[in-house]
Amino acid sequence: MTPRVAFIGAGQMARHHAEAVRRLPVPSTLVGVCDPVSRQAEPFAAAIGTRAFSSLEGMLGSPPDIVHVCAPPAFHFQSAHAAIDSGANVYVEKPCSHNVREGRLLVEAARRNKVHVQHGTQSRSNPFIADAMHV
Repeated sequence: MTPRVAFIGAGQMARHHAEAVRRLPVPSTLVGVCDPVSRQAEPFAAAIGTRAFSSLEGMLGSPPDIVHVCAPPAFHFQSAHAAIDSGANVYVEKPCSHNVREGRLLVEAARRNKVHVQHGTQSRSNPFIADAMHV
């Protein structure tokens, strides 16, 4: 099965994610981009060869297998929760939530929908940062 991947957010971080998905050894199909700033979604979607959606509901109507949440932080929790409830596995940039309750709601939604949710903290794996934490 070739996973269908979509992006919520069309800024610089989404561009990094799209490039990372393209470099994976497992083939995938990019199926959509939705951004709170609609004028950003269309150029990004064209650049990566997929469709721009004007609403999150439209993109999740035929749910992708994986959704990367790369929108501005104010949209992380709501976007991730909607994607999880649509049945998609979700990778959400930091912060995944703005309080403990929202984080627990994401975990509960993932369990209820039998999908995975991952919170991104890329810098934690950087050797320089990891070494600094041990000082």
